[in-house]
Amino acid sequence: MGLKHLGYARRVILDEELDEELMAMYGDKTLVVWSGPGLDGHTPRAVIGDLQLYLMGKHEVPPPGPQLVTAQPVLCARRGGLMVSTEDRVDGFVGIDDEVCTELPLLDLWQGAGGIPKHGEIPEPQVVAHEESLLVSALDLIGLTQANALLGPEHPTPRIAIIDESFSGLPDELPEGFEPPVFHGLPRPPSRYRGPTAVGHGTRMAATLQEALGPTVQLGLFRLVPTEADVHSSWLAPTDLALILAHAIQAWKADLVLIPMGDALWGTPRHLRAVLREAQRVGRGGRGVPILCAVGDSTKNHCRDGPVSYALGADELASQPQVLAVSSTDTAGRWYRRYNETFCAPINRFGPAVAFSAPGEMYRVTSIEERLVDDSSVASALATAATAVVLRQAPHLHVHELREILQRTADVPPLVDDGPGTAHEHFNAWDREGHNPKLGAGRVNALAAMLAAADPVCFALLLTRSCPSRLPARGVAESEPAIIRALAWYNWVQVHAVTPGDDLDAEGQRLLSGYLRVRGVMARRLLSSSRWRESLMWLARHLMALWDGDDTLLDPEGNRDHGALALRLEHALETLRDELVTPAFPADAGELLSWLDALRAELGRKGGRWLQRFIFGGGSAFDPVWRPGTPIGILLRAILTTRKPRVEVG
Repeated sequence: MGLKHLGYARRVILDEELDEELMAMYGDKTLVVWSGPGLDGHTPRAVIGDLQLYLMGKHEVPPPGPQLVTAQPVLCARRGGLMVSTEDRVDGFVGIDDEVCTELPLLDLWQGAGGIPKHGEIPEPQVVAHEESLLVSALDLIGLTQANALLGPEHPTPRIAIIDESFSGLPDELPEGFEPPVFHGLPRPPSRYRGPTAVGHGTRMAATLQEALGPTVQLGLFRLVPTEADVHSSWLAPTDLALILAHAIQAWKADLVLIPMGDALWGTPRHLRAVLREAQRVGRGGRGVPILCAVGDSTKNHCRDGPVSYALGADELASQPQVLAVSSTDTAGRWYRRYNETFCAPINRFGPAVAFSAPGEMYRVTSIEERLVDDSSVASALATAATAVVLRQAPHLHVHELREILQRTADVPPLVDDGPGTAHEHFNAWDREGHNPKLGAGRVNALAAMLAAADPVCFALLLTRSCPSRLPARGVAESEPAIIRALAWYNWVQVHAVTPGDDLDAEGQRLLSGYLRVRGVMARRLLSSSRWRESLMWLARHLMALWDGDDTLLDPEGNRDHGALALRLEHALETLRDELVTPAFPADAGELLSWLDALRAELGRKGGRWLQRFIFGGGSAFDPVWRPGTPIGILLRAILTTRKPRVEVG
């Protein structure tokens, strides 16, 4: 029985107790989402875009109409939860497509069921034990150290909102990058509980982000409960999340949101879904705010007397299409399991909504003594850091473009789930779109994603990587030839933008300077134009095949006119031009077309021998001989001597 599981199905324990005072405060209250001008006589609890969120009595809810988006009880009955009496509760089956939150007010259900259940004994505060840190840094495994080293102060500083329950353990004087925790959810009755004595879950996530990003991040800490002493209630959590998300995005102007916690009992009622949709429509100036969420564990995701379910419900927060769901991996990139002497349990859940994964094994930041949570919580924090790096490089990306870049550049492990243990035998295959229900698109690679967002040449080179990937055991930069070549091109372009080299004449230098202005737009076109992506991949695969062959074929001195290479490049440029003159790309066409025509004319004058020397000649970006003085030699030396800076959090 212990090794059985429900597969892609779900049962949920519906036994969370509810305080009488909480029922008295919100038993007859409704969360109303209203579009357009405000309601006279009412003050919204939160505003996002065109939506206003009101807390009203049931008798105050306006009649249905075009402006009423939704009205749902704050405390609603849950599907599958059958309570015979306050002492005898029976678990009902909550299927994979069932919505936990119903339209039935909880007060109406419980008025005839003998009253509200009472709280049990107040638990003692928990103290977290110290654990040793891993020898391999999770920051190096996903390329955060190297990506940060390539980005300078001229790149923008993202604002990341963290929504979590506890921020206990913050220093009295907050270090740079932190703001005091705030609460914008529903008030609670006076708490009878004692506040935690250990470093809080949210504090650990904030410390992880600051260590991962250093001074290049601004953190907003948003409590899911009013104070440390308040107890998280899954009854109020969906409404709290809707209100807090609206404040974080509309008022605080968050560029990114991290929700490193989840609960199968939350559900995603219509008012929370309305806020998620509006966040994608109006956040970041209309480009959409990435919202990253941990897949969570199976604590509530099973019944009392049956097999365990490790599946994400379709109605859960992490399964919403506006959310990037993050699962956790071990250092080898496999679906993370926690081992002990007798048992091997997954510390994850799976489902078709998982976007990608990140390291979830024990990782301890240098600034706090207690260990971090070794599950999808820390994985979602590290994935958020990787997302922030990409946004620093390319803040113009739309949220759907950001998702695709992170997924297309993720590392694909040779094994999805090595077991043994529960749930090891199912959902280990990859579909034709490169998705797996346990790992999503694979383990996020911050360095590869940042390079892909910066430059179309880097993007195309990275798409030639093998699948499964050569997964890094330490630093990402040394793990894969395509990454080294993408880094070489990125570095060569950056250097020549500042200091002209002997390998470029004045015309070539001018074209390269123009390339720097338009390359970000071209990298985005790779996401939206399958036609141009395929034509550029044709060229990139040709180049990778040359590099993988005999060096004598490269002819670095350009003694032969490699007409095929010139024709492949010409095809890629023609395809891009054909795409730019279509109605789909009017905003991009002007500057790109003028640069593109100048490049094609210059290549026509120079010929294949010049192109060969430009790509493979001594001192070029892709010089096949990695001499110490060449750009790639200098780059490799810098990569191999990079050290992760220590960041003091307090």
